[in-house]
Amino acid sequence: MKTDGDGMKKVLYSTALFIFLFLVSGSPVAQVILSGDITVHMDSIMTAIPGATPSGMYLQPGISSRALWHQMIADIMTENYAEAHDSALTINYRLVQFTDNASVPEQVYYILERTPESSSRYWGTFVFNPDARRRQLVIQSPHARYDRNTGYQGWRVFKTAGARAFFVNGIHRCNGETATPCDGTTTVCTDEAQAYRYSDQPHVVNSTFQITTEEMLAVIPDMIVVQPHGFTKGDDDPDIIMSNGTRYTPDGVDYMPALRDNLLLQDEELTFKIAHIDTDWIRLIARTNTQGRLLNGSPDPCGTYASAASGQFYHLEQAYSGLRNSEANWNKLVNAVVLTFPEDNPLAVDDDDPPVLPRSSQVYQNYPNPFNPSTVISYSLAERCDVRITIINTRGQKVQTLVHERQAPGRHQVAFNGSDLGSGVYFYTVAAGTELHTGKMVLLK
Repeated sequence: MKTDGDGMKKVLYSTALFIFLFLVSGSPVAQVILSGDITVHMDSIMTAIPGATPSGMYLQPGISSRALWHQMIADIMTENYAEAHDSALTINYRLVQFTDNASVPEQVYYILERTPESSSRYWGTFVFNPDARRRQLVIQSPHARYDRNTGYQGWRVFKTAGARAFFVNGIHRCNGETATPCDGTTTVCTDEAQAYRYSDQPHVVNSTFQITTEEMLAVIPDMIVVQPHGFTKGDDDPDIIMSNGTRYTPDGVDYMPALRDNLLLQDEELTFKIAHIDTDWIRLIARTNTQGRLLNGSPDPCGTYASAASGQFYHLEQAYSGLRNSEANWNKLVNAVVLTFPEDNPLAVDDDDPPVLPRSSQVYQNYPNPFNPSTVISYSLAERCDVRITIINTRGQKVQTLVHERQAPGRHQVAFNGSDLGSGVYFYTVAAGTELHTGKMVLLK
């Protein structure tokens, strides 16, 4: 097995350089601080992910590197960012404090990424959102280089949903030359079925994907992971194969049917198979996915199927056409995830204190905007009241009524699909009790 022990000289050199800089400056190397459009930054990282050849570029983390990675993620989860950055430098990684000034308001993220001069490891990129609106939610794109556009798509799900973290692999799943001992086979890398390779992140326990999932799960025991994947659709295949990593229905909350229904709101022509509902379906249902096994409580994610479903793992195999072949189609999953998984309750307080409600209703800018063909409108209600949400064109004509019902106080969201409309400016009006709010949005086709 090829491990990063083969590159020990580089590790020793990096460590010596770090110690030298520490002694000269009298303090650890300063954390890297960047600003700009974080989506441009992340897209550039994902575009540069190496392919399957030349093979052997991926180095399986050794024992010391895995221990260090455990500590780095633990430091990040406890906001010890300087310590995590100092540790990362010893393995040619760094923790970047990135201010996204393309967002309104600006937002700070922490990106665990390879240093620009690094030419080894390719262990992936990990983004952490300390101000997450959905602190349970983690988006993982483990096959960004192979399952076309799932990295770009997963990033946009993460950013729009305000999830806690985003993982993306660092190299093609077939680049590694050694097989993992974990369960399962694939024909992705060869004509005949072979064991998964160490570079295939969802099928390895000694990997940065698995370690980061373990450390986050220790801090967020109710963590929910969504993994967007892709497959080549045959004539008898659905558009999306959805699985929780088992054949079982979760005892607790199961968001899978709601996720399917919210995808149908984006595109009513989509077809589905849900592994724990359509039990005759057996292909691509992620039972050997090691992150899924971990989240479902398997005692040995490498070699043992989970014996129950936790409802915390969502594995989505998507056809290319209609879902992965354009940013407009990526947004179908973006909008569905936003509608399915609830935001953290901003009104949550100590049990001894009464909840504090906003004094008036609020309506937020739809996202994405401009959009094609779907967007999401969010709003907050101060009290239970009658709500009517209407779409109007520039001539003042009503196009569609999205909501007309009595709703409880708190945050709400509704999707709007403009597939049947032409490009142009539209307005959404939100009448909440005696209040009326109006927003402007642009449909671009």
